[in-house]
Amino acid sequence: MDACIGIGMSATDDRQPMCKPYPFTQICAPLLNSVGSADYPALPRQAKALDALLDGMRPGSVQFRIEGAGHYFDDQNDALVEVMIDWLEKT
Repeated sequence: MDACIGIGMSATDDRQPMCKPYPFTQICAPLLNSVGSADYPALPRQAKALDALLDGMRPGSVQFRIEGAGHYFDDQNDALVEVMIDWLEKT
């Protein structure tokens, strides 16, 4: 695998607790994680945990927050695709 794109990684159903932290450090490729600012409550918390790990992950690993996007990125699909294409072209 040359790259990994996560969209709403470690999602659970709304208000469902996370059983375990997502094993971000086990990803063996550059990672792009996209998260919406209006996603389920667990995802912004998980995004903060990932921020602390990014420097120790594969070079090129980044996280991108799309303002106003909910869990399904309704009405934000174009922004999401643009972020993915830009990142893939750089990675």
